[in-house]
Amino acid sequence: MSTSDFQPNGSTTTDGAERRRLLTDYLVDDHPQLVSSVSLRFRLDWHTSEDVFQQASLKAYAAVDQVEDIAKLKPWFRVILHTEGLRNFRSWKAQRRAFREYTKRCLDQLRQLQEEPDAQTELAEDVAWMRDQVRSFPDKDRWLLERRFIDGCNYRVIADETGRTALALRQQVHRILMRLRDEWEGRLRRQDD
Repeated sequence: MSTSDFQPNGSTTTDGAERRRLLTDYLVDDHPQLVSSVSLRFRLDWHTSEDVFQQASLKAYAAVDQVEDIAKLKPWFRVILHTEGLRNFRSWKAQRRAFREYTKRCLDQLRQLQEEPDAQTELAEDVAWMRDQVRSFPDKDRWLLERRFIDGCNYRVIADETGRTALALRQQVHRILMRLRDEWEGRLRRQDD
């Protein structure tokens, strides 16, 4: 599609409704190629790439009026798409790093338990505190944590059960865990004071 296909006089300026229509046409026509490009570039599975595509599409629709020249619509959307893919990839890497650190701390605590009898009491107190914190969360947050970490379901399975996207669920779990971490660090600071 060229810009002259869109405008009878070859003009590259359009109103907001026309821009949204052109963006929709582009997204529908090139959907498989766009999702594949994200999947290959960031080594994501197809479902995660779909989620990234959806997030990028929402951002593009919200900002489509900022595009001055419709000839630049496709490259503009690709920048948004790949920025979202990069954001998702960085989030995934941060979660992996946090999980590795958490696992290391757990293993250190287990070693400490074997060496120090007082550590068992501290660990029991920490577990009780954590249990109380999780119980104070809303029901939907507790259910999501239970499905993800106790039942071992992946985000795609939970997304199918809830009707939400896997990306939205990942973000919600991330927010829950960050809130729990902040409360934990606050507790540790209060103990140190």
